[in-house]
Amino acid sequence: MLVNNFIKFLFFCIPLSLILGTFVAELFINILSLLFLFFVFKDKSFKLYFLNIYSLIFFLWCLYLIVLSLFSDNIYLSLSASLFYFRFGIFALSIFYFIKKDLVYLKYLYSSLVLCLLSLSFDGFYQFFSGENILGFKYSGDRLSSFFGTELILGSYISRLMPIFFAISTLLFFKNRFNILFSILLLIFADLLIYFSGERAAFFYLISYTLILIIMLKKHNNIRLYALIASILLVTIFSLFNPNLHKNMFDKTANQLNIFGDKLNAFSPEHQNHYESALKIFQDNIIFGVGPKMFRQVCGYDKYYVVDGCNTHPHNIYIQLLAETGLLGALFVFIIFLIISYQLIKHLYLKLKGVDYFTDYQVCLIGCFFIYLWPIIPSGNFFHNWLNIIYFIPIGLFLADRYKNL
Repeated sequence: MLVNNFIKFLFFCIPLSLILGTFVAELFINILSLLFLFFVFKDKSFKLYFLNIYSLIFFLWCLYLIVLSLFSDNIYLSLSASLFYFRFGIFALSIFYFIKKDLVYLKYLYSSLVLCLLSLSFDGFYQFFSGENILGFKYSGDRLSSFFGTELILGSYISRLMPIFFAISTLLFFKNRFNILFSILLLIFADLLIYFSGERAAFFYLISYTLILIIMLKKHNNIRLYALIASILLVTIFSLFNPNLHKNMFDKTANQLNIFGDKLNAFSPEHQNHYESALKIFQDNIIFGVGPKMFRQVCGYDKYYVVDGCNTHPHNIYIQLLAETGLLGALFVFIIFLIISYQLIKHLYLKLKGVDYFTDYQVCLIGCFFIYLWPIIPSGNFFHNWLNIIYFIPIGLFLADRYKNL
């Protein structure tokens, strides 16, 4: 009983810990993973979770990353990204294991998502209207941050966690009008905050995921549609009274893309420089790349130098993978994206014929994978721990639902 309560606590802490910081989030997911390993060996179910085709392919991918690191110019730096990358797969399997055992853990995850999204909503709106949040973090009129302070990732957090909230809602909580109205209200809050945050990548994720839900869902697409219509009306009203919102999201994007100039930029001049630097590295290291996390070092070499082309990562996961893991590494992830895209198209085709291929819950989770892996958009560091924790949550949820009878 005590252990079960502790596991419930860990599930509740996952979304909350992502606000508190990467170290705190890693602590909770590692404890959950260790408990999972203990129970797997105790139940003698190791083969079921680790010797299936999906796990074997993933752990072989992890081994490939480690081998690349061992041949990189800075083994220690590269291994810091690759050596324990497998832990995210174990984290996903732990979610799979515990939720398959008892759906109550999913409810605790949902409760935490509600608490975090509501807290960020109230604090974010307070920061927007008053000029600072309840902790004193200032709002400059450009980027909204709420509890994240100087880390401008409010939009990124909401755009990645809101889909998980909506997915769980379709499975457990769209049973009465109150829950439906509550979800619509929270969706509207999320839409507005992402727009107010000025994070254009997050705004793109929002639009992409919304379209997937409206087109692909069978029973609950009208909920997202109603929220979208209300959000568009409110965004229009706020933009009329605060033109900076429109400028930050649309005018700034047009200027950075250089739409009306001679040469179109890849999202912005800075991104263009990062991409050019990474592609130079790839051209010299086509098959295997230079090693995970090595872009930050190699981009400074004379033969790869591009003015303002260096950063910790090139801000696009596929360009990063091409430079750091080569064609083999990038193809592995891109093939996964193609499989996901095919599955969504197949689901839509069968839906039009009146056949259920995926449930609404599963579509919501697959939609998460789709927007995470969408190639033509700036993105975070592929090996960033904070992002990987978020990426692997819906994987565990999907496996727990798809293979719940195993």
